[in-house]
Amino acid sequence: MTLISSKQNPRFKTALALLTKRGRDKEKAFLVEGRLEIGAFLCSGLVVSDIFYCSENATEAEQTLATNLEEKSGLRRAMLPAELIDKLSYRKGSGLVVAAKTPRQEQNEGASHSEQGLFLILEEPAKPGNVGAILRSASGFGASGVITVGNTVDRWNPNVIRSSIGSVFSVPLQQYTSWKEFLSARPELKLVGMHPDGTEVSELVFPKSVGVVFGAESKGLSAEAKSKCSRLVRIPMQGVADSLNLSVCVGVVAYAWNCTH
Repeated sequence: MTLISSKQNPRFKTALALLTKRGRDKEKAFLVEGRLEIGAFLCSGLVVSDIFYCSENATEAEQTLATNLEEKSGLRRAMLPAELIDKLSYRKGSGLVVAAKTPRQEQNEGASHSEQGLFLILEEPAKPGNVGAILRSASGFGASGVITVGNTVDRWNPNVIRSSIGSVFSVPLQQYTSWKEFLSARPELKLVGMHPDGTEVSELVFPKSVGVVFGAESKGLSAEAKSKCSRLVRIPMQGVADSLNLSVCVGVVAYAWNCTH
C-alpha cells in the first residue's frame, strides 16, 4: 500500500478530478463511495482503477470491502488521512472511495434488458439527486429501465450514484439527445405523459409495456413530448402545494404500475 499525505500527489489529483464531468470524461473513470454503493459496484462487473482508504474513518464493513477490492483487482490501496479522503467524498467521514473505469460500451448498447415492462422517461432532468432517486425507485418497483431525452445529467455524477444507492449499476439507463432519436430507437413503445390536464392516474389501467413521460420540474412536459403521448394522466393534489418532487412523482406512478402488474 502507498501512503498519500499531500494533495499535490499525482494519484490523488487524478482522483480529485473525477468529481467533475470534465475530469470523468478525460480519465474515463468515476468515483464510488458508500458501503451499499460499493457493494452494488462489486456485483456489476465493472473494473476498479484505484482504491483510496482511510483507516481512521473506515468501518468494519469498509475494511472488508477494501480487502475484497484488492483481491478482485490486484491493486493495492492508497492510504489517505481524513482531510484528504474527505476531499474525494460526497459524505464526510468516509473510509473508502473507489475509482472505477467507465464502461466502453456505446451509449445505449445493451441498455435495455427487456422490451417489455415499465420505462420511466425523463425529459431533460437537471438534478443528479433526482435521477439517482428515480433509478432507486425503478429498481424497487421492477421497472425495465429509465430513459432520458434531451439535455441531462452525467450518469456517473457522484450524486447520481449516491442517491441511487448503487442502482445505477443494475438498472438499464438509456440517454437520447432528442425525441427524434428516441422514437427512432423505440418506435413501438406506447407513451403516457404526466400533465396537469390529464385524467387521474388511478383511472388508468396501465398496459404491461408502457413508457411514462415526466417533464422537467421547472418547465413540466414540453409541447413536443406531449404530442408524442397517446394519453395524459396526473396525480391529484389535495393541499397547498401544486406539484410533487420529480422523484416522488415517479415513485407514485411506478407503484401504481406495479400494483396493476
